[in-house]
Parts: sequence; structure tokens; C-alpha cells
Amino acid sequence: MSSIYDLMVAHPFLAGLPAPYVERLSHWASRAPFEAGTRIFEEHGQAERWWLIRDGYVNLDTRLPGRGDVIVETLGPGSVLGWSWLFPRTGGISARSPSARSRPSPWTGPACAASAPPTRPSATS
Repeated sequence: MSSIYDLMVAHPFLAGLPAPYVERLSHWASRAPFEAGTRIFEEHGQAERWWLIRDGYVNLDTRLPGRGDVIVETLGPGSVLGWSWLFPRTGGISARSPSARSRPSPWTGPACAASAPPTRPSATS
């Protein structure tokens, strides 16, 4: 099994980030596998963390009156989920790992990501 650091170094989002910074981030990160159909976060919820998507896909959806949850984007391997913590009050969106009950699509399957709480570089970094 690969270490969190190894998984993070291999993720495209962190490509080019100097190793000491990846090492620092890896201390805050953890594996976060999600079963199909799991609601990862809710629309208008508190943004507390972000995820590097390694395997699987995540549907971003929003609730529309009379239509229910409508998928607005699907994120896959190499993507980042949870940018909300960077921007205060950017609007509502929810995320869910696609479920077997969803209509057939190439994006079915569980998602697996490395999860980390929001971090901002300090003046001493």
C-alpha cells in the first residue's frame, strides 16, 4: 500500500510542488474512500476540507425546485474537489459519489480521494 505522501506526489494537482511542501501537506491528509451514492458534502454546508480525486468519479449537483438534484459537473481522477474553502460564500453545490441507482453513465463507481482540511500558507512557510 502506498503512503499518503506517495499518493500526493503522484497526483497531477500537486505536480511541481516542492517535496517539502507535499511532505507538510501529507501530515494533514488521510485516505477518504467513498461508497457509491455517498453524499460527500451538502449544498450551503460548511466548507471544511478538500479532496484530491485519485480513483472514481464525483458528481457535483444542485437542487432545483421541481427537478430535484441536477448534476452540473462530474469530476474524475486527477481533479480536486472542495474549492469552496478558498472563496467565502460562492453559492451552493453538493457532491456525491455516483450511485448504482443513477441512470447508466460512464461515471459509475466509487470515488477514492486523499482528504485534507483547508490550509493556507503562513507567512513563515
